[in-house]
Amino acid sequence: MGPGLHFLVGQDAQGRWVAVEARGLAGGIFRSRRDAIHYAAAETRGRPDAVGLSLERIDLRI
Repeated sequence: MGPGLHFLVGQDAQGRWVAVEARGLAGGIFRSRRDAIHYAAAETRGRPDAVGLSLERIDLRI
């Protein structure tokens, strides 16, 4: 995850959309990419530089 990013949004191995906080302190599984981005944006108070999209698989560890 790059500098300044606080959330990464992408798909897990099962194709579900996930948002994961950089330190693994928050995150979730979502119905759509839009929902995952909306959650991450809300958690970062709308800072556009704080949310990134991943082209690689993301694992959400609960």
